[in-house]
Amino acid sequence: MPRERTRDAFVAAFASLGYTVCVGEEREAGYERIALFADGDGRPTHAARQLLNGRWSSKLGKAEDIEHGLHDLEGALYGSVVLILKRLVPPLTEGTAKEEGGQVEKEVVGRKRCQEPFKIGKGS
Repeated sequence: MPRERTRDAFVAAFASLGYTVCVGEEREAGYERIALFADGDGRPTHAARQLLNGRWSSKLGKAEDIEHGLHDLEGALYGSVVLILKRLVPPLTEGTAKEEGGQVEKEVVGRKRCQEPFKIGKGS
């Protein structure tokens, strides 16, 4: 996998985690979505994760995570959304049930970057 700041390299990196390129930014039950932002030269600048409520979450530097509409961050700093990727929600060993629109879905309590679930509580 190439270690460069290109759209193709980011697609390959996310593909290694089970993501595929998709069309549309609407929330789809059973899937996680990532939006890739890029500058005017096509270099990726930022990624946002879709929340269960359909809005998006971003980490902006050292600040807290923020919740926003997908296109709210577009501009000179982050560029624009150039790609949406999705993957099936991985099985959870720890999570919480959340009812949304008549459906019960699981929401991750916490995960390490490598997508391995971690335990919360004694011995963590």
